[in-house]
Amino acid sequence: MSHRAEEIRETLKLAVPIAFAQVALMTMGLVDAALVGRVSADDLSAVSIGNALFFAIVCTPMGVTMAVEPLASQAVGAENPRRAWNSFRAGLVASLLLAIPTMLVAAASPLVLAPLHIPAAVIPAARAFVYARLPGIPLWLIFMAAKAYLEARGLTRPLLLGGWAANVLNFAVVGALVFGDRALVEVGLPAVGLPALGSLGAGLGTSVSNGMLAGYALYCVWKARPDGTHLLSGDRAELVETTRKLLRVGVPIGLQLLTEAGVFTLVTLIAGSLGAQISAAHQIAMGLASYTFMGVLGISSATAVRVGRAIGSRRHEGPRRAWLVGFGLVIVYMGGCALVFLGFGRELARLFTPDEAVVDVAVTFLRIGAAFQIFDGIQGVAGGALRGAADTRFASWVNVAGHWCIGLPVALLLTFQLGMGAIGLWWGMLAGLVVVAVVLSARFWWISARAIEAV
Repeated sequence: MSHRAEEIRETLKLAVPIAFAQVALMTMGLVDAALVGRVSADDLSAVSIGNALFFAIVCTPMGVTMAVEPLASQAVGAENPRRAWNSFRAGLVASLLLAIPTMLVAAASPLVLAPLHIPAAVIPAARAFVYARLPGIPLWLIFMAAKAYLEARGLTRPLLLGGWAANVLNFAVVGALVFGDRALVEVGLPAVGLPALGSLGAGLGTSVSNGMLAGYALYCVWKARPDGTHLLSGDRAELVETTRKLLRVGVPIGLQLLTEAGVFTLVTLIAGSLGAQISAAHQIAMGLASYTFMGVLGISSATAVRVGRAIGSRRHEGPRRAWLVGFGLVIVYMGGCALVFLGFGRELARLFTPDEAVVDVAVTFLRIGAAFQIFDGIQGVAGGALRGAADTRFASWVNVAGHWCIGLPVALLLTFQLGMGAIGLWWGMLAGLVVVAVVLSARFWWISARAIEAV
């Protein structure tokens, strides 16, 4: 088997389970919204707003835990399982250190809702949802650290199984807490006086599911630990140094996530100001694009692991080959998604709404979204390759420049100054993605021309 064919096989073996695990994690949020939407429009709005706040707040600490992936994969490539294990221990330390300030920021976040002119009827339910998710923050960070370690080790099947098992638990617990006795009666169980908690129940149920994810992932990590290693024992000075290294690599990843989430959230708010039909169509198109991006996340994470292993094993040609394979796979995958958007955009939009006026606008967005798919995939894989090389600071600044200094101004110019309306928002987002994709790809091509040093 040629080196390239082997690289393709190994990348797909990592990417496919990771992608389906990501779909499982995303589905939990969709289930929450679907269940709460049957209570009231205010509760649905509260959960949507609460999830947006929650994601924005955990971006940076989550990025730190994701840095376990390049550190551990480079150690795996160097055939140093104890160093990989120490990277996971550092991820746990960072999770616990960051959990408290993150929870404090999350607890204060509902204070911004009134200044943002969120309807007064929605604010109490949104606040309750956010507060109910507070206990899940440290659990989520621990899960992300364990997930990154398992991916670096190539142990992706447990993540896939755990993600869908958590969905089953999430559906049962959230359903019971959201609807109370009504849910029990509908499945043939006796009423026990369980109150219907609405958005509060959705938040509590999600925290329970986060606990299940964290516990299961820790169990899988513990089973896969190197012989003679423990969580609490080991060289303290080495752990401190690895934690510092993790923060140095991980904070830019978190800021990159925050940058991307921030600009797309702002664009969504702008779309909402252009009318109900525009807002609904934008949500449909972005929702479809987000779902297809789960495949990119799988390929991106697999590329990061393969690049990291190649660096650790000092195979100087390996990092570029891993990136080129990831690039080729994402072009094929996102090219297929783009063709589906172009050929079946109307049918896809009708899955979400019977309103033909909304469908017409959504189809227009999806046509632009076809090009959006390609460049989103390219930047995702290039970002993954740079993450595997622990070259994260550059990627963070490129995302700030591409999305906030180019994409957003172009979107605002086209939408309001040149009178293109909501279509201008999508062209602006595409412009930002093109810049980020080209620059990040050029960056990795440049650094992979010579030997990349392990961190």
